[in-house]
Amino acid sequence: MIAQLCNSHGFFHGWAATQYHHEVFRAIVTQIEEHYTGNCIVVDDTWISKIANEETFVKMYPNVMRENVEHIFFVNSVDSSSDCAAENDYHEILQQLTTARHRHRITVNSKFQFWAYFCQQEFWQHYASPGQPDYPWTGEELFLSYNRKPIVHRTKLIEALRNHDLLRRGIVTLGNDDPTQALTVKENLEVTDGDAYGNVGIPNDITSLGNHNIWQEAFINVVTETLTHGEFLSEKIWKPIIGKRPFFLIGPPGSLQKLRDLGFKTFQGFWDESYNELVTPSLRHKNQLSEDASIEQVCLFLNELDEFPLSTMKALYHEMASILEYNYKHFFETFAMENRARMDTIIQDELNG
Repeated sequence: MIAQLCNSHGFFHGWAATQYHHEVFRAIVTQIEEHYTGNCIVVDDTWISKIANEETFVKMYPNVMRENVEHIFFVNSVDSSSDCAAENDYHEILQQLTTARHRHRITVNSKFQFWAYFCQQEFWQHYASPGQPDYPWTGEELFLSYNRKPIVHRTKLIEALRNHDLLRRGIVTLGNDDPTQALTVKENLEVTDGDAYGNVGIPNDITSLGNHNIWQEAFINVVTETLTHGEFLSEKIWKPIIGKRPFFLIGPPGSLQKLRDLGFKTFQGFWDESYNELVTPSLRHKNQLSEDASIEQVCLFLNELDEFPLSTMKALYHEMASILEYNYKHFFETFAMENRARMDTIIQDELNG
């Protein structure tokens, strides 16, 4: 039996998340080898929606063309490939080019998280181990917002924060196609230009909360998800839960309700969370966030919080402590463990289909 992994695109060896990616695929390939006979191919289709022609597909996945492939598994472990138009191209390419007898699709959704499985590995265990220190809010900054890829809703957020004169109260990063122009955070906590690395000027760190001194400076996280449409949760929203911080979430409509459905608590008792329910008509996506309106509402909430004296903010933080502690425990004691159990049987579940 041969189980071969095709993940030649998207992930370069210097990327910090490579270990995450390999851990997920290693677990899947091991199970395939246990349950299937014949030649099998496992394809990483994380960004396959960007493949618009057969030539590109063949170049990326030459082994998919093998006529003796019995099973082909498409696994999406990081970002969602939910672009409707590109999905049509994707399926057309597969129909024309693959000769496997059976096709299987394993993809991230809001109920199952490969990343939560990964959090049971060594890279995150120091955040979960008993007796390890917390990283409480001890600074004076109002918010922290880490933004790597300079996609539209993130650039809109930074511009809105600037228009509301809120950048002075936050720690903000934003990548740039010209890495030297990325907004990065230095050790002295100032937001500056330069001294960056990576293809957009900011490292892709999904394996930690980053610099803990920086983390402790800010009260609230402003999270910008990978997408603002569809149904998608990534490591970005789990970080403030693991790091015990309240959060605003600029992401697909209904994401906060999805978190509640998964057993987490949000902050609807402290501010109006309908900002995440704002939907705008879209020809491409049925569930598209009204980005401008949602971002504006978040900025207004930050303006209100900005008016509070620091003592009031500290009291508010302590008032939220029970929610922060509950979410942290729910993640490691229930959610991550359930996802690990699901991961350990994911191919058996596929067989039982």
